[in-house]
Amino acid sequence: MPRNVVRKFYSLKSYRFITKIFSLIVKNAFSVLDFYSFILLVLLFISFVSFVSFVFNFFSWGCYGVCI
Repeated sequence: MPRNVVRKFYSLKSYRFITKIFSLIVKNAFSVLDFYSFILLVLLFISFVSFVSFVFNFFSWGCYGVCI
């Protein structure tokens, strides 16, 4: 009888340990994904701003060349 109790306790303990490790891995993965998605959003914003400034400069120089 005590052996069964010890086995059940050990299996429950290892199950909790495995689920705790898995939850830590998942939480860290989501935090890493959030970090990389933030970096991706910053890079997209910088590329968008540079594209808009390029288009604005291109058209302003084109208008300057046509007008003069």
